[in-house]
Amino acid sequence: MKTYTAHIIGTGRIAGYLEDDPLRDHPCTHAGAYKAVPYISLTSCTGSTIDKSLKFAMKFGIPYCYDRLQNLL
Repeated sequence: MKTYTAHIIGTGRIAGYLEDDPLRDHPCTHAGAYKAVPYISLTSCTGSTIDKSLKFAMKFGIPYCYDRLQNLL
């Protein structure tokens, strides 16, 4: 099966942090959905600051993070 890569732009609640809400069905975020699909590899994320990107990347096991989309491109 072919594997696809994904990048998340924006590291806020709907991107991943709502996964911590026990009252929601899971996966309920972009990161949660990507992690649940075996043929999608979540490889990078971009947040508004490098600190937010690093925190998000560590939470979801994402190997690359950026503070600006231009750095990714």
